[in-house]
Amino acid sequence: MNALPDTSPRPDPARATGRLSTIDDEIEVGFDERFERRWSRLQRLMWGLGTLALVLGLLGIFGRGPLSTARASTTQGELEVEYERIARSRTPSTTEVIVTAPAVTAGTPVRVRMHGPMTERLRLQHVTPEPVDMTAAGNDVILTFRAQPGSASAHIALTQEPQGPGVVNGEIRVDGIGAIPLRQFVFP
Repeated sequence: MNALPDTSPRPDPARATGRLSTIDDEIEVGFDERFERRWSRLQRLMWGLGTLALVLGLLGIFGRGPLSTARASTTQGELEVEYERIARSRTPSTTEVIVTAPAVTAGTPVRVRMHGPMTERLRLQHVTPEPVDMTAAGNDVILTFRAQPGSASAHIALTQEPQGPGVVNGEIRVDGIGAIPLRQFVFP
């Protein structure tokens, strides 16, 4: 005679012994639908935030990209400054100063004045072309250049290294033309 399998309900061993309940020698795992929905929402949110951070990083919001570069000029356009508005501490950044005619005439000096906290918080590492004269006057650094014969503009590249994180304000001024205020955010 064939015996039929025992299909009678088994007593819950967890209640009797304090151990996990099992079915067919496997652990019974509970299902919390509310928790699963919340967890799924949190996962999607984190994936979205991660993707947003990646895209913003590629665009330069954390430095070195299209969003981190700024360009400013005087109303007549005789002075133009291109700089990194978002920089990294202890990483060189470049500021380009372009002075155009009629401010530039052959043989006349072009004086570029860096003014404000930027002279203390951004260490000047390299200047191209090399200035004829470089002086300090209070909070200012004054760089003097000679205009190249036959050139209608002077291009000056200032390589600076931010010394610490935070907001750095300053101003680039060219004698006889005007000034352009600069604001740079430095990441750690």
